[in-house]
Amino acid sequence: SKGTFIRAFLDYCKAHSAKCEVLQWHEFVDANVPQITNHLAYAKSQWLNNPAYASVGIEELFIGESVNWNAHYRAGVHLAYFYYMEKGGADGACNSTWSGDNEKRTLSGLLQRDTRLPRASYYVFEEYAKGVAYRVDASTDNPAVIAVPAWQVRGDTNQAQVLISYHSGTPSSSNRSADKTCDVVVNLNHLRSIPFLADQSQCSVQVHKIEDAGNAPYAGLKPVPAEDEQLTLDAAGNATVMLNGVGLNEVWRLTIRP
Repeated sequence: SKGTFIRAFLDYCKAHSAKCEVLQWHEFVDANVPQITNHLAYAKSQWLNNPAYASVGIEELFIGESVNWNAHYRAGVHLAYFYYMEKGGADGACNSTWSGDNEKRTLSGLLQRDTRLPRASYYVFEEYAKGVAYRVDASTDNPAVIAVPAWQVRGDTNQAQVLISYHSGTPSSSNRSADKTCDVVVNLNHLRSIPFLADQSQCSVQVHKIEDAGNAPYAGLKPVPAEDEQLTLDAAGNATVMLNGVGLNEVWRLTIRP
């Protein structure tokens, strides 16, 4: 197993006074993405925080490659990997590269090989990166539906966002022939803790989506008509958004403004 090989490598490092400051491995778990958090927890308990391996000098855990070839163009799967790597506390990660993308100027498959135009997955990376520095916690009662929120986005102090995906990266959703869409209830809590909503009784929400467009070039986020674009905050500063018909492996973006 992967753990057996890593342990043997680290035991060799101990025996020969070698250092391994960054421990990294690959995660290709497209049918069960949530288990990434278990892998990271195991690495922390067995090696990073284990006094028996202190002499090796491990400081960080990296996912050196992520997302297998058969899901490499699935927008929702990419967001699921981001979500569960964050949940597990990975210090960093890299996108995988496969033979069809091993040409110049494809950014490991984020650009379409022939046209050099962005694929849908490109926009997932772009939207995710906007909120990394402003992350807030999110939880889900369905591992196939995840949320990646940010109380601000890069370059705009009056905008927060939530990225939502109904993804195929769980045993129950990976081989679905039905249930290609689902309805998602998004509970937005403590919105008044966001500086631009501190004294507000309402906020506006716009909804856009990144479709599961696969290998084809993709033109960018598309607007989704929201049922209620103006939300009223309750006494605790909470509000709820209902998203109807979120497609399998799509990524939906909620943009929140005053």
